[in-house]
Amino acid sequence: MPNRTTPVPGVGHGTEAAIERALSGGGAGHFVQPAPPARFGDSDLLRWLRDAMDAVPFFERDRGPGQERQILPKLAASGGDLGLRAAVRRPVVKEGRVTAVPVTVHQAGETVTLGDVARAGSRAQAAGAHLIPMVAPKAIDPARSGGVVAFELVPASLRLVEAAPFSVVEPDGEADEVALSAISAEAVIDREALTQRCFRIRIPRQRLQEIGWDAVADEVMTAIGLGLGRAVDAELFAALEAAELAPWSIGRAAAAGVRFDELRAVVGTAGYGAAIEAGRLCARWSSDPSTGGIAAELSPDLGKTLVAAWSRFAVAVSPEVRVLIERRSAVAVVMTCWLDCQALIPDERFAWTMPEVLI
Repeated sequence: MPNRTTPVPGVGHGTEAAIERALSGGGAGHFVQPAPPARFGDSDLLRWLRDAMDAVPFFERDRGPGQERQILPKLAASGGDLGLRAAVRRPVVKEGRVTAVPVTVHQAGETVTLGDVARAGSRAQAAGAHLIPMVAPKAIDPARSGGVVAFELVPASLRLVEAAPFSVVEPDGEADEVALSAISAEAVIDREALTQRCFRIRIPRQRLQEIGWDAVADEVMTAIGLGLGRAVDAELFAALEAAELAPWSIGRAAAAGVRFDELRAVVGTAGYGAAIEAGRLCARWSSDPSTGGIAAELSPDLGKTLVAAWSRFAVAVSPEVRVLIERRSAVAVVMTCWLDCQALIPDERFAWTMPEVLI
């Protein structure tokens, strides 16, 4: 795992000066006002925020009667793992403040998870792509491993099953033999080639006090979920853009065996083929309005315009978002989040690029 902290003199890395200030009750190692006490029902993120704000860059070890205590440096931080099933509360609305979210992720009385918010914020998933949480390595029974502590990797994968190619034969005739790949294709993650994505934000203590610790935690949780959806899109779109996709045509889609209602377009920042029909966005490949277009959505995480049967693609993601919240000063904490992901494309024949110039 890469280095996840940036050294800051005197804070969070246990320098002698920081320890002295913390022990004496002054300077950057001391907070005049501690974080509010934990309450029943608090989210993990809110608890980590409180713990980080009260963290000190050392711990004391008792070395026995008659001996001086030993002061050992440590990172002034807290954190943990946010699973995709972690609950995301509706952002708090109080005292005239309304928090707007770019997509509808909560219905009245509904409890949603981090994975739900990611799906709501993902254009690819809205079009039919799959989000596959990776399975954590499983411990192998020592009886099977000869007493050695070992773990078994369970690879995430997407497997497609297509129609068997029945063909006409003469009476008592035999069909041509085809490979298994004629009816199925599979993409399996390569753990050595996972993409690690990271997000870092500074959270001022003043903001926590102004709108409330719980409100900030709820907003950050929602933002992490929406950001996870964007990360999934970016991973899949980058993989498809890097592939040598064929130009879009109705004939190629028919040859691939997809139904027209499976097709969706995602229009990137170049805007290729974008058009408006009856107030709805579509992707059009012809300058003739009578040809119509394919239902589309916009994305800032894509350059070209892609047309695809998106249910044939997936993105595998780590089962949790790792969170580290560091106390860097008396007035703020810095939160860093990491996740691993990888696009799964069993067969790129189900995606096409929209031409830059309409026919």
